[in-house]
Amino acid sequence: MRYCVLVLLFLALALPGATVEFRSGDTTTIAADQTIDDDLIVSGGTVQVRGRVTGDVVAAGGTIDIGGPVGGNLIVAGGTVNVDAPIAGTVYAASGTLNLDSTVGRNAVVAGGTVNVGDGATVGRDLAVSGGTVNLSGSVMRDVLVSSGTLNLTNDARVGGDLRGQVGDADIAPGAVIVGARALDRPRDDRPGVAGGLLAWLLWRLLMGLGLLVVALVLAAAMPRLVMQTTGMLITHPWASLLTGFLTLVLTPIAIVILMLLLIGIPLALILLALYLIALYIAPIFVAVLLGQWLLRRGSSLVLAALAGVAIYVLVTLIPVLGGIVGFLAMLFGLGALVLTLFGRTTHPIYPLTTYEGRRGREAGAEPAVREERMEAHEVKPERREEPPPDAA
Repeated sequence: MRYCVLVLLFLALALPGATVEFRSGDTTTIAADQTIDDDLIVSGGTVQVRGRVTGDVVAAGGTIDIGGPVGGNLIVAGGTVNVDAPIAGTVYAASGTLNLDSTVGRNAVVAGGTVNVGDGATVGRDLAVSGGTVNLSGSVMRDVLVSSGTLNLTNDARVGGDLRGQVGDADIAPGAVIVGARALDRPRDDRPGVAGGLLAWLLWRLLMGLGLLVVALVLAAAMPRLVMQTTGMLITHPWASLLTGFLTLVLTPIAIVILMLLLIGIPLALILLALYLIALYIAPIFVAVLLGQWLLRRGSSLVLAALAGVAIYVLVTLIPVLGGIVGFLAMLFGLGALVLTLFGRTTHPIYPLTTYEGRRGREAGAEPAVREERMEAHEVKPERREEPPPDAA
């Protein structure tokens, strides 16, 4: 894929000598009779990995099903993630709903709105989990570190080490086994002065949101073409944007460290670090602008779309748990779309809402000028036929 050139560069820095296989599409399936002897990077609206992968698997999508054994690590981000096959390495997962019901050879580091560790799950080392609701029915050989609003341990749950963390409500069944110490603290909301601390936190978040809004308005006014091309990339290549954003987030720090170790690359590392931090900050703006364009529809300026979209985004990120998930996903989508726009070679629509409508056949809803331009572009002109020369007298 042309837009994966930068990602391949990062992989070359992080995994010297490794081979990688890429798969992408609306629905991407690795059949049960397939074996991939490389690392696999896959994205799509629906991702199904049923075959065997000997290396690592990096997956991003709306719904992800891992039903085939993985010989390395599993790195996954999606709306709904189901892991039903053994993972030899470590599982890193972020999703709205995560269902883990298989063997994990090493550690599991997972986060989600709802995290279910089923009775068929066994984590060979430690489990670190963060979520709104965490349900644990499987076995963890060593420690469990948890941060959640609700924690449920069933009679089948077994923790071979300590159970530690901050939990709002904990329901531990009598049959659950915890070999080590049990140290679960409630969130610090019940301490004196919480109201003042909460108000200070709210004011700080609103101030940061106001700063983001100012930056968004400057971008929309000063660099409208970049903003529109990036939001267009979000429409035309959403899952590639998510995957690229995830890889950029993870692999750029590795590239910076490598450059720092080379000593001669320290100036370049510092420049790359500055660009990385700037990109992380502005990435959610592109998702917010797209939201504003969708809400305001036709006749709205890019500045108004930025104003409406960023305002809504800031308010949503104030919601506990959900706000963090939305902010993280917006950052991944926006970061990936920005990277693909800057370094890819795919042509992007200048006004993404027109593309959105056009992809769904609502041509009549476009602006008259756009409609006339499209009609002229697609008009089939009759061929000119030359008259034969008159016969010579």
